[in-house]
Amino acid sequence: MKILCIGNSFSVDACSYMTKIAEAGGFDLKTVNLVIGGCSLERHCSNIGMDDEEHLYGKQVDGAGAEKISLDAALAEDTYDVVTIQQASHFSGLWDTYEPYLMTLVEHVRKFQPNAKLAVHQTWAYEQDSPHGGFNNYESNRHLMHAMLSECYERAAKLAGADFVIRSGDLIATLRDSWRFDPEKFGSRLTRDGFHMSYDYGRYAIGLLWCATLGMKNVEENSFRPPFFGIQEEKLAFIRKTVAALVG
Repeated sequence: MKILCIGNSFSVDACSYMTKIAEAGGFDLKTVNLVIGGCSLERHCSNIGMDDEEHLYGKQVDGAGAEKISLDAALAEDTYDVVTIQQASHFSGLWDTYEPYLMTLVEHVRKFQPNAKLAVHQTWAYEQDSPHGGFNNYESNRHLMHAMLSECYERAAKLAGADFVIRSGDLIATLRDSWRFDPEKFGSRLTRDGFHMSYDYGRYAIGLLWCATLGMKNVEENSFRPPFFGIQEEKLAFIRKTVAALVG
């Protein structure tokens, strides 16, 4: 299965462990990211038909040496089974930032990838003490941000006729309801800076969810572990159980 993720740093977080998680689960998966940091639907649309090579492109784009490419060139380079789209996190709960850009991008994707399934990636709310300026759009309240972005992504998926939604925001909200991932109860943070996923549990959780949503079986038995000292197996097991319940 080949996946093209049209996104930003949040799709980079999602894909960081996906290949290794898939391998551990016996799931044949290739992921390619097409990103601009902080990129909104509007900015992706501004690159339609342009030769500007603004998008970072490749399996891993959060390190040095990533290729740069135009949106159209990336869409034409290969044939994908699934193409994912998402809004910039700070705009995720503001519906007036979605249209007309959402459908412009969707129609362009379908022009190049007519047989690919379309997935909407529901991004997550920020940590309660996040310093991100965009948090002001949600009264600096993670519960309000999640409620608003959930409504917008549901509406976007219906409008776009998406085949499915990858519910990363719902997963992170559910995990934060547990003391294990509630910093106010001395739990682990799921972000590294208040909004990007942490390199250990956060990226692991989102990657596992993506693989499960895309069709990987036996989520609770997956043997991949993030390569960090101090990782707690009980927390990993809780994440696996939560993902399995969310995906069904």
